[in-house]
Amino acid sequence: MKETYVIELFDYFSSNGATITEIELYYGSKKVNYRVLDAYDTVTKGVPHYWNDTSYWGFDRLSNNNKKYTNNSTGGDSSTLFIYSLNSTAGQGNWARFSIETDDVITKMVICLGSPDGRIPKEITIFRVNGKYSSTLLNSRLTDGLKEIEKLNLNSNILAPIDFEVKVNEYGFSIYSDITNEYYSLSDNTLIHLPDNSTKNMILHGIEQGKEIQLDVPFDKHRYFNDTPVANVSGKVFTHDIGKINTLNIREVK
Repeated sequence: MKETYVIELFDYFSSNGATITEIELYYGSKKVNYRVLDAYDTVTKGVPHYWNDTSYWGFDRLSNNNKKYTNNSTGGDSSTLFIYSLNSTAGQGNWARFSIETDDVITKMVICLGSPDGRIPKEITIFRVNGKYSSTLLNSRLTDGLKEIEKLNLNSNILAPIDFEVKVNEYGFSIYSDITNEYYSLSDNTLIHLPDNSTKNMILHGIEQGKEIQLDVPFDKHRYFNDTPVANVSGKVFTHDIGKINTLNIREVK
């Protein structure tokens, strides 16, 4: 299931830019591959300075499994550089955004940050794209079409690459709706609801706390039973249309 994420770096503490040493995506303990799509940098009003330079500080460093950033010379082999300029200084409020895409659902993102020579961003914000991705999501700090997953506020005391783990999707399951152009998932408590009189039959299964569940189908097509959906209560899980998305009712069997 394809998912797209936007990652934003804001300002830095010292030196002349901000770096990311490595980004890794996981589904549980399984490492998931991803593609780097686009980028926008307020210093260049386009892609970051070395973005397309495959020999030094290029975007391919984001996933080269190399975390050996020990000084400026090794940084070019193991990190990607953002909001960089020889004439820029810290505290100017510059920022950069870039996007990554995966064909698999992920549950965790690991971002390796920090460097001995001070290229430490002040903030890293991770967004998941809701709906169809467009590169226009990068060239402003607007959040329309984006869901904030995590914001990391850093400090200038980070002197070596350090891994930060971000929980992306608690259950690792989400659904894309062509009608609303948004993703819905168990972790967000957002389920796509089909009206009871719908002629469509949507059979979708997921895993929640080790139990297989059927997310949502019209009421008369629902076939999932749970002996104890509520403690000491035997009942049936079903949906009821009251004109709103995010409706899940649990009724006790009398």
